[in-house]
Amino acid sequence: MTRSLSALSLLFVSAPAFAFAEDLCFDGGVENCYDVPCNSSNATPACAANALSDAIALLASDGRSMLHMDATFFIAQALGFDFEDAHMLAAYNEATDLGQYVPFDIDGDQMVYPFQCSGLFQPAACDYVTLDISGVTRLSTDTGGSQAHGGAPFNPSGSSPVSGVDGQHPDVTDAEHELLLYQWRAWVFGDQDTACAVGITEQSGTGEYANGDECYDGSIDSELALLGSATISAVDYDLGEQILEDGTTPVVASDLDTLLSDPQLAKMGIYLHVLQDRVSHHICGDDSVLYKDSSTGHDFIFEYSSTECGGGTHALRHAWEVGFDQSSLSSPFRNIEPALEATWDELEELADDRSLTAVMTKAEAISALMDVLQTEDAEDRLDAMNDALDDEGFDHLPGH
Repeated sequence: MTRSLSALSLLFVSAPAFAFAEDLCFDGGVENCYDVPCNSSNATPACAANALSDAIALLASDGRSMLHMDATFFIAQALGFDFEDAHMLAAYNEATDLGQYVPFDIDGDQMVYPFQCSGLFQPAACDYVTLDISGVTRLSTDTGGSQAHGGAPFNPSGSSPVSGVDGQHPDVTDAEHELLLYQWRAWVFGDQDTACAVGITEQSGTGEYANGDECYDGSIDSELALLGSATISAVDYDLGEQILEDGTTPVVASDLDTLLSDPQLAKMGIYLHVLQDRVSHHICGDDSVLYKDSSTGHDFIFEYSSTECGGGTHALRHAWEVGFDQSSLSSPFRNIEPALEATWDELEELADDRSLTAVMTKAEAISALMDVLQTEDAEDRLDAMNDALDDEGFDHLPGH
């Protein structure tokens, strides 16, 4: 299931490409996707270049993120979700990067192929394959999906950073600044009917662009950071309802309500990915800005920081996530724990709505996951995750 890359994707890797990206790569086995011999106190240009090379290579490899997939699966079970629901939450989280989640076993072997999952006689592993949601992946620039991986605060003045905004600990109730998080969260919990591209709605009566009655009817000009520090301004797309799969007849966010028996789980999985990526990208995101401006012929401008979002330094921050000793990093680069905390908080609200009972405390679950996710060797990290699941009597991922 190796993902193909267009020439544009190879040349122009957008700023949101790598947040909590795959740390497990499946290339004839299981191995780390990143291998960087430096931390935040001794980073060199050579180390940053190495991280960028690894990041580009993983876009053409099979793999998964243990933060997006495994940790979400663990937290969901800790909060009382059963295996099927926990897996669906985690699988749609991971599919937001990959376009479609297809299970691989503990040895890195693909368990089923999507073409097998139609017709009367389907392998059992088809139960674990998600719908195609390639319209929200990190390289889906035509549908605005790429912006879902690198959210930036809205600021009418067009300046950044925005006072009081902290992407490492985002306020998901901030309709004024965190448009994407606020609006997609409202979609998850039924306060809005659909997810809007970049979270932009028509302006509400109180002046915000995340809680209006309908998705914004207009367009956006998005500046993408290149491999270096330059930017291009030619990436633009229509706003409106978020496209999940851009086929002959596009599948949009509200279609999940008729395509799935429990669409809220898929919505939450997608939203959790966006939330986790907001934490992962906080240095880039908080130095970037979304604002309303018609000077380019569009309605909004999404402007990434050329200082914080481009090149190897950006990739290096993501290499310092799963599989890396967080204590060796300075505070702004320690993103795993705040991402886990945010994940717990949002899943806890969903669990409460469903009258589920947690079997671990938040502190216990996060402590267990921090031990697992900092394990350096990829195979050892998978084994540690299974041990943590066993310690609590939780189910393993299929094939594990």
